[in-house]
Amino acid sequence: MPRNTKSKTRTTQASAREALDPIAAFNGAAAETFVRTCQAYTNGATTMNAEMMSFMNNHLNSGIEFTQAMSKCENWAGVVDVQQK
Repeated sequence: MPRNTKSKTRTTQASAREALDPIAAFNGAAAETFVRTCQAYTNGATTMNAEMMSFMNNHLNSGIEFTQAMSKCENWAGVVDVQQK
């Protein structure tokens, strides 16, 4: 019986080692690549967010300026002039 126990223990240890191999493969170059990819994604998402916010801010400001200019028009000729700018 003691031999069976050792055999089962060795089999269990071998199975545990095999289960850890994917984790071991993630060390080194793969982990470095993963980290760089995550950083690039984060930088891209941050840049995209900044660009979208800048676009929306510019669009909103131009709408405000247009509305203010329209409100100062005294006649339709003034409105046409504001629209053509």
